[in-house]
Amino acid sequence: MDQRKVQKLVEKYGIPGCDAYDLPSSPLRFPDGAHYRMEISGVERPEVLEAVIDEAKKRDIPIHRVISVVMGATLLTRSELKYFAQIAAEAKVEVILTPGPRSGWDTGRQLLTPEGSLSGLRFRGA
Repeated sequence: MDQRKVQKLVEKYGIPGCDAYDLPSSPLRFPDGAHYRMEISGVERPEVLEAVIDEAKKRDIPIHRVISVVMGATLLTRSELKYFAQIAAEAKVEVILTPGPRSGWDTGRQLLTPEGSLSGLRFRGA
């Protein structure tokens, strides 16, 4: 399909048909003066965090935050969690950890039943 046709079609529904390069630059900044932040989600293990940071250094891309251990921090040992924190601190990367597994990671099938779908995703564990 012709790109101009697509542009006109989406604009018909109030969606911008192209990037708004004519917008003025925002005067807002992060506390360190930066215009943006780079965040990566799904970093589950210390080894993966090391690989992400190594690759970011190779490509000269700043990583500001990782959303980590979505499977639940309770599935890592204390030494793994300490190592995770050490890697992040040395790289000056903020980390968001979840406390424990959610029903999506659970072996229980309640969530897939008609009744279970009504209960939604809930925190599981001791």
